Amino acid sequence: MSTLADVTRPFWLYGLNEISGRPSKGLAGWINDEEYQIYTQLQATSFRVNVAFPEPLLRAYAVDINRFGSASFETLNNILKAPLLPKSLAWLVIKTYYAAFFAAHALLRLFGVSCSTLDRSQLKSITKIAQLYGFASSNQPSGGLYQLIFSPRNNDLDGLFVKGSPREAFWLVFNDYVLKLSADVLQVAVGSLSDRQLASTKLQELASNLSYASSSKGRWLSALRT
Repeated sequence: MSTLADVTRPFWLYGLNEISGRPSKGLAGWINDEEYQIYTQLQATSFRVNVAFPEPLLRAYAVDINRFGSASFETLNNILKAPLLPKSLAWLVIKTYYAAFFAAHALLRLFGVSCSTLDRSQLKSITKIAQLYGFASSNQPSGGLYQLIFSPRNNDLDGLFVKGSPREAFWLVFNDYVLKLSADVLQVAVGSLSDRQLASTKLQELASNLSYASSSKGRWLSALRT
């Protein structure tokens, strides 16, 4: 296993490696199943649900990781240059972008962070549970892109609405997490100091590449796609 994987292992979603079988529901499906509790007031742009039994949620994370990981590999496998169609290179760039996009989604979820689009169905379920526990609010969450973060320590899943274009917003979240991870790996007692420094440097390089040229806060790939 690579040095980067070894050093970042302590930050992988706890319990994820114990999931087996063939689960079929991702995070959106898990929210619709309503197998959680709400003990804090709903906000217009955020919510927190408590999970008494985290395994179904971990299975949902595993489903999304497999789905996005497979999509990334399949997209990469189909990036083929056609010599008779020189102008098709632009399409190859688009395919490469989506391969990176899918891979980034899978990697974030590996660490318990998900950028998920929640529609009326999921928000209706969240509001229903909040009402049952007496924590509904007149400021109901609206549909859109949410950053979902699961904390195994507290068994809480926090949802925070992410403003802006969904594509750019996702890369901003990804870039911020890469920078956070770059700092965090220096603090863990895993491997040698040189290994941790190497991993931190590689993560910083990734963040730097995502902010290439004038594209700040990790938006370069999004700008390239546009």
